Amino acid sequence: MNDHTKALALTDDDRALARPHIPGWDDLTGTRRDELAAQWLRKEGRPTRAKVSITFGENGVATVDAPVDADKASYSVTIYEAFATKSGDFLASRLMEMTQFLAAHGSANSDQINGMLAFIGGCNPENEHQAGLATQMALTQFAANKALARAGSADDLEKFNAFMNAATKLSRTFVMQTEALAKLQRGGVQTVKHITVNEGGQAVVADTFHHGKGG
Repeated sequence: MNDHTKALALTDDDRALARPHIPGWDDLTGTRRDELAAQWLRKEGRPTRAKVSITFGENGVATVDAPVDADKASYSVTIYEAFATKSGDFLASRLMEMTQFLAAHGSANSDQINGMLAFIGGCNPENEHQAGLATQMALTQFAANKALARAGSADDLEKFNAFMNAATKLSRTFVMQTEALAKLQRGGVQTVKHITVNEGGQAVVADTFHHGKGG
């Protein structure tokens, strides 16, 4: 057993669990089996994200409900947890915003909104304030990627520059939103570093902490 295999610290039970889920297991080397088994175990250990199903009526109105392959109990718990709320009104508002936004971009389908829900869950919001910001982040990221895609397919320089400009602005907004969420989640604590150079050229770095109130 080499050092790399030792570092993975897999047991025979771990390998037995992973084996049915890794195609071509018998043809892999022992090291590769352990690498893939470790990755599969990490995947399985990640939180289950909320999922929904979008259907459109004849009048074009979208209905958001539990996915067909999910039990109602699991859906009703997971979707509320994703937005860190117990308010049905807050939840419905966020889902409506996401659906309307995607519909305006011609992408209102279950896969797209479920991708956003996974993103929001990954932001780990702690309350409605943070969940609202995480929703904005998901929409901003989608719009930025959409602008980049359109820039890539632009047939003239003017359109390319317009889409790239939009993508750049949206990406900057996304960074600002990310920083705002991080600040809220750490309770508004900011660290400012002051560097003082003493005689002889020795630098002394001092941290000053500013405390604010989290959302």
